[in-house]
Amino acid sequence: MLKNFSWLLLFLLVVLVAGAVGFWGINYLGWPTWLGVAVGAGLVGCFLFILFLKKYLVRRRGKKLVEQIVNQGQILEEDATPDLLQVRELEKSWYANLSLLRNSHLRSRGNPVYVLPWYLALGATGTGKTTAISNFALATSVTGTGQGSQTSATRNCDWWFLDKAVVLDTAGRYALPVEGTGDQEEWKRFLSLLAKHRKREPLNGILLFIGADKIREAADDLLRKKGQLLRNRIDNLMRTLGYKIPVRVIVSKMDFVPGFLGFADSVTSFDHDQVMGYWNRRGNPYWQEVLTEVMHETGERLRELRQEYVLGKRKYHPDLLIFPEKFEQLYSGLSKFLEPIFSENRFQETPYLAGIYFGSGRAPVAVEPSKQKKSFSEGKRTFFFSGLFSRILADGRERLEPVKEFVLWRRMTRSLGLLSWWLFCLFCAGLIGISFLNNQNSLDRAEYIAEEISFSKTKPSDPEDFNASVLELEKLRREIIKLEGLNQSHTLSNIHYGHAVNTEQELKARFCDLFESVLQQPLERRLALIIGKVNTGTSNELFADYASFSVEYVYLLKKYLQKKLTGEVSPEFSPAAARLLRFSDGTISSEVASTFAELNTYYLFWTKDRNRAVSRLKILQSDLLKLLANRTIDVSWLYQASITGTDPVTLSDFWSHILPKRYNLLFLVEGAFTENGRKNIYAFFDMAAEAMKPPADAASFSLPDNVEEDAGLSGDKILSTLWLRFQQLYQTDFFTRWYNFAENFPIARLSLDENNWREAAIRMTKASNPYFTLLRTMAKELKDFAHDQDFLQHHNWLKEKNKIEKDESTLGKVNKVDIPPWAETIISFEVVRNRAEELQKAEGKGASGLAAKLSGGVSTLTNAAASKLSKVGAGLDKKKAEAVVSETDLALAWDAYQEALTGLEAATPFKEKTFQVFGSWFKEAVNPGDEVSLYGKTYQAVGTLHGLAKGKYENAIAWQLIEGPFDFLTEFGLRESAAVLQQQWEEQIVAPAETIDPNKIPSFLFEKESGAVWKFVKGSGEPFLQNTVHGYQSREVFGRSLVFESFLYTFLDQGASVVINKQSDYRIEISNRPMKVNRDSTEEPYASVVTVQCAEDKIILENDNYPRTQNFTWSPDRCGDVNLTIEFPSATLHKSYKGNMAFAHFLSKFVDGALHFTPEDFPEEEGHLRNSNIREIILTYALSGQDPVLRLLELKPEVPQSIALPEKQHGEVVFN
Repeated sequence: MLKNFSWLLLFLLVVLVAGAVGFWGINYLGWPTWLGVAVGAGLVGCFLFILFLKKYLVRRRGKKLVEQIVNQGQILEEDATPDLLQVRELEKSWYANLSLLRNSHLRSRGNPVYVLPWYLALGATGTGKTTAISNFALATSVTGTGQGSQTSATRNCDWWFLDKAVVLDTAGRYALPVEGTGDQEEWKRFLSLLAKHRKREPLNGILLFIGADKIREAADDLLRKKGQLLRNRIDNLMRTLGYKIPVRVIVSKMDFVPGFLGFADSVTSFDHDQVMGYWNRRGNPYWQEVLTEVMHETGERLRELRQEYVLGKRKYHPDLLIFPEKFEQLYSGLSKFLEPIFSENRFQETPYLAGIYFGSGRAPVAVEPSKQKKSFSEGKRTFFFSGLFSRILADGRERLEPVKEFVLWRRMTRSLGLLSWWLFCLFCAGLIGISFLNNQNSLDRAEYIAEEISFSKTKPSDPEDFNASVLELEKLRREIIKLEGLNQSHTLSNIHYGHAVNTEQELKARFCDLFESVLQQPLERRLALIIGKVNTGTSNELFADYASFSVEYVYLLKKYLQKKLTGEVSPEFSPAAARLLRFSDGTISSEVASTFAELNTYYLFWTKDRNRAVSRLKILQSDLLKLLANRTIDVSWLYQASITGTDPVTLSDFWSHILPKRYNLLFLVEGAFTENGRKNIYAFFDMAAEAMKPPADAASFSLPDNVEEDAGLSGDKILSTLWLRFQQLYQTDFFTRWYNFAENFPIARLSLDENNWREAAIRMTKASNPYFTLLRTMAKELKDFAHDQDFLQHHNWLKEKNKIEKDESTLGKVNKVDIPPWAETIISFEVVRNRAEELQKAEGKGASGLAAKLSGGVSTLTNAAASKLSKVGAGLDKKKAEAVVSETDLALAWDAYQEALTGLEAATPFKEKTFQVFGSWFKEAVNPGDEVSLYGKTYQAVGTLHGLAKGKYENAIAWQLIEGPFDFLTEFGLRESAAVLQQQWEEQIVAPAETIDPNKIPSFLFEKESGAVWKFVKGSGEPFLQNTVHGYQSREVFGRSLVFESFLYTFLDQGASVVINKQSDYRIEISNRPMKVNRDSTEEPYASVVTVQCAEDKIILENDNYPRTQNFTWSPDRCGDVNLTIEFPSATLHKSYKGNMAFAHFLSKFVDGALHFTPEDFPEEEGHLRNSNIREIILTYALSGQDPVLRLLELKPEVPQSIALPEKQHGEVVFN
């Protein structure tokens, strides 16, 4: 059921796919509807045909037998091991008897195999099959069992030829397999032989024997089980043969039924030849009715005979009287036996019960009703079997009815075959139709191409016409490719119609003619002219374009002649061809120039003129030799991108932020100095050598008359000179380029903005940071070049030449690559890095475990390395062991360095955290503590690594890259710290200073204990500022310091002096003198009062033109405003000074001990003073102790707006 369901799903899937294909063709490929239906039907037809073929072959080859004859789990503990000896014996007996049958007299009546009906005698051992047949008077056993021999059990299959039938007497184990035998395999082989040699009419019936003694004595369950096993055998047989075989049940050994022998002795011998039983002539399919009917009719007939003998006073045996009742007692056991054999079930074919017969093949003389005593006769007697074997079997040759499975199979295969045939025919019709349509479409497209694209076969003189002609040629190429693709998309179309392919070839030939006349010939003439003008003034870039184009142009032509053209063109061929065309003819547009490479490639694919190709090749080879001969000394043109085809290594390959374009143009390593670029240079030499070789069939061609062959030029010599010169210069250029790139690598920092700095700082903590990535890249490139045997040795095309040794002695052969110390350091540290990874794997720990070994300093690290050496360096000699230890020390130090860098990631997310961590490092320099900061750990790791490498790897450029991440993170820390300090300065100093009283600014800023500046200096600025004998300076830690603005130092030094000179109280002595006005005034002042407001009291200085001296204490912290009052007879003048420094400002107005006022100083009384002709008022005092107070006014600090700018910070290399 599951298998059938799977086939149904597969069929639905095929139908779905066929429908999808048809839908796709109709809607997307433009097929007619009928064509989509035909293609879909063809796919379904193919599937059905495959299914039909599978079923047919399975049936034909007998595979059905193997699939259907399976163990059904009901065999009595059967062992599946086949008995090959028994199988061979069966085959031998079969073929011997079959040969005997075929050679018998039956040949006169037709095919001997089919003349007589065949019956299969089936039953358990001891049921009396062989006895019944052998005792039949007309039987003759082919196997040698004759009338006079003792009957024994059948070994496998005995053939019995009767007058009217052939009976195959099978062994009892075929019906009921015995444990431990190969019965199953033997049974399968028997069925396969039967199906093979009697295909048309395999069997005419089955004779199913069951002993009456078993029916009477066996338990019901045992009878049912035996019946089920026989049902399985019969079902296997019918499914294998494909027909419902009639089954005749023969109850043998009736002599074991009490009264049977008395009945047999009572009737006549004529009656012995009759049949006791029932033939199901009406074909009743219900076995219960057949059994009931046969038992009832036979029982009635027996009672009638008993009545006739008793009433007719005929002689009879006394046992006759009990036999009818004993006979009817067989019904129960026989019913239990037949029920599993003939009952319907959904899994097996129901056998047809053709009849039930009773008899005995060998009868005892007497059987007591009590069954206590049995005695057998000496002879052999057969009761009621003669008629069965002589008449019933002969007349029972009925037409066999196929089993349902076979009928369904035959009906399905016929339907599948017919349907698949019709669908296949429909598909073929569609195929022919689409073939016609596709060819018609191709021809229509070809006609369109011929009409739309047409131009002259010569190069137009006008540049615009020439550009248009080349573009038309490109359009023709694309159209031909479309036509070619159209033809290839329906390959089967050319089965009947080949016109489209022929038209395609004609268009290709036309394209080749046009390409030669319009583009190829003018270009080659122009190329020869250009090569003749090449000199030392020709730029390397332009010369490389000429060389790369010419070499590949000739190489492609050479491959075409060798029939090895693959269509693969180097990426630089097309740009070089485009540049060449534009340089050679400035009137050619860039669009036209870029089409040449494709046009030339397809020309070589499609052209058929090999003779012309050989002639062109010799001319182009001559021009190529002249071109390369111009540049054999300065070979730097080999470094150009048109030769190497490799992108340069730039800063952008390592730094993630966007760099200014000029950076990548100024600081780079050309692609020629990479492994890939170097291989492409080698490939250029190989291609040039191949291009210069003469063609194999060049002997039959000669150069044109206008071309002279230069005997002094030799491709071998030119290439040899070029190669040796390249070897000499490339090594120096290689190391110089990489050195300069590494030296200028940190310059990328200059283009970082604030956001880029933070992102870059996070990357610096990873193993994939730009510096380490560059180290790995450089190590790989340097190592690859150092071991590049292709560079040191000549290529094969040079080894074969005879003049190489002479060229080497002249130019100098390069025998090895001289690696500079800085390159060795970089390569060695890549080994160290790899070693660190190996140690991690060997130790089975993470990086933190290895880094912990550094806590004890270099000695602990060395001891740890020695410990690891015992694991990985065993067996080495002392010198090698020391080298391994040194390498292991460096590996551990490197791993610790990487771990420390990773730890610094915690300091990068925001600037306040960076400031805190970075400041802790600076504090450690002044006041070391037990805990080491993240920067301190990294510095120690760098120092340990540098210390271990000292004396061995001390190259500055290498250490610039090794220390680069830490140097970057240090500069990042300086920048972030500068930003935080600037922000805090603005918040704590600048902003408050703008809001308070200017007179209070000095105290606010420079108060000794609570001054804002000193809080800042002792707080945030303490790690980065220090006070020396020369004043305030930036603190330097491990060669690094925060760069402050210079006026910050002046500001701080000035504030320090204020703290030193400022007093809490000032003693002042003041003596008044007479007051004066101008002489011509009409009034004079008679008194003046100076009042100083202080916290405890007022200070009052009175002047009434009478000399008076007064001493008092003034404090800027406790005193404030000063008020001056001048009394005139007619007016009173007032003037005020505000702030805690008001008294100091008052004293500052004195000039030579006098205060000078004018009417403008008293706006309210200005008019009165002028009316009184008062122009000047002079108050004179004698002062003592006023200088310290006046010096306070000199402290007017200008607060710096900026103290530290991030962009002015820079890092330094720690160890140099």
